[in-house]
Amino acid sequence: MQDIIHIAERRYPVCNIEVYPAQVQGTAAAQTICKALSAADKSGADTIILARGGGSSEDLMVFNDETVALAVYACNTPVISAVGHETDTTLADYAADMRAPTPSAAAEIATPDKADILNAVRLLRQKLDKAMELKLDKAVSQIERCDKLLKLYSPEKRLEQSEKAVCDLEKRLSQIMERRLEKLSVKLDGYVSSLNMLSPFNILGRGYAIVQKDESVVDSVSMLNVGDEVDIKLSDGSVSAKITFVK
Repeated sequence: MQDIIHIAERRYPVCNIEVYPAQVQGTAAAQTICKALSAADKSGADTIILARGGGSSEDLMVFNDETVALAVYACNTPVISAVGHETDTTLADYAADMRAPTPSAAAEIATPDKADILNAVRLLRQKLDKAMELKLDKAVSQIERCDKLLKLYSPEKRLEQSEKAVCDLEKRLSQIMERRLEKLSVKLDGYVSSLNMLSPFNILGRGYAIVQKDESVVDSVSMLNVGDEVDIKLSDGSVSAKITFVK
């Protein structure tokens, strides 16, 4: 028992070991072994080790008992038989799920080696780190693609494009208006020149005058009578006069 406990604690320190004692010799041995196996099977243990030290064939005879062999076979929990030394064989060995040559070997079979577990954990950690790194790289790439799409189709981008389009339209409209105004200015200058040529005020500069009576232009002597007051507009001003004679 001490060998099993020592090896199990060395290989797998976190394991819990429960001992179910039984008589291994004598007339009551078979009954106590069967009772101990039943209790161990109901305990929820992961593995049962059925063990005793070496001895003569007569000492190990109880493990050839039919009831013991059937009790081993009836266990739902895996049973490792470690009865006697490597050369000793009993019916319990054949009924068990596995036979160990010695109780110490049974302890090694029943427990994993912590060094192997730590090595497996290191390998799993390396795989996990690599998997996380790949996943993070993939996530970063996806975020960068999404960021580019957001910038490409964002309202801000559309507003910038719209502002640029408006600026271009304003520039084109301004150019069109300037050309239009230039054409109208040239046309207006032509109209002004034509009006100046036809304007009666230009004639005044050549010594003519415009006679008005009550703000109406007088173009016939029939419109005047002696004593009427008229305004005479000259090129540089105007004068008032009274009609004293009509010819």
